[in-house]
Amino acid sequence: MPEHMPLYLRIDKDIREGLLKLSKTAKDYSAFDVIQLDREMTRKLELELDRHGAEFKGHRKEISSKLQEAVKLLEESIILKDQIISIRLEKQ
Repeated sequence: MPEHMPLYLRIDKDIREGLLKLSKTAKDYSAFDVIQLDREMTRKLELELDRHGAEFKGHRKEISSKLQEAVKLLEESIILKDQIISIRLEKQ
């Protein structure tokens, strides 16, 4: 059973590339700024929330206007229905 392999035998090209990749990944990981990411995401979410809030207000205003128009048309329809019933009763 061999004790240890000499270092020059263990450092193959793929091992060297893997170690370089590991080193780069470790540097990238340690340089990653979680606080900056949190700030950016918070700001992005605030902007999206503001945009959706504005859309909702516009939608609510539009629906309110349509409901008022529908109420007006309903009232006019009720008046016309009552007039038609009145005319029919007079003809009998």
